[in-house]
Amino acid sequence: MSDPTQKFGPFLIPADYPILEAGWRCLRCRKQVRKLFKMVPNLISRAVFYNCACGTVVAWEDESQPKDSQQWRLNIKLLRKSGCEVAIFNGNRPLAPGFGGLN
Repeated sequence: MSDPTQKFGPFLIPADYPILEAGWRCLRCRKQVRKLFKMVPNLISRAVFYNCACGTVVAWEDESQPKDSQQWRLNIKLLRKSGCEVAIFNGNRPLAPGFGGLN
């Protein structure tokens, strides 16, 4: 039998994975923004995933993070304009040669 999972944005994660409140609500959907931390192999810092009903934003732990509902509103506006469900801010880290921007 497979391990139980839960939905976090477009991702399925283990049900026991710790999800924290980010400390503000989305001004668009009025849901609490939640976050989770995930280690990335071969890197020192963790990726921080922020999510509400409007979409998911990912930033590296050692980079600038969305800190309030005003900044979150700008992130959601970017997601809606691009038509994406996930925006990843890569913190000036090199991208794989085949990465095409919007995947």
